[in-house]
Amino acid sequence: LVPVAILDGMSTGATPYGGTTTLLVASIIAFVGGIGSISGTMIVGLLAGVISGVSLLIVPSEWTVLIVFAALLLAILVRPVGILSSVKGRRAV
Repeated sequence: LVPVAILDGMSTGATPYGGTTTLLVASIIAFVGGIGSISGTMIVGLLAGVISGVSLLIVPSEWTVLIVFAALLLAILVRPVGILSSVKGRRAV
């Protein structure tokens, strides 16, 4: 997540609260991709970028982060352990 913060600071300028949205999106992408699954995180990050780019064609730019959050929330609801995680779910004890 540090490279995300560095790139965001270089593109928008460094402020105390700058980059919180970028850090939040990156954290959610890592969670949805599956903690420990690099390929899952890469796939989810690519899909989040595509969703963000396509949403710019439909809605104003202020709403693109909300659409990405909604898509990632839907992915968490469908598969809470991660997209490519090897864990299938909880076992009954």
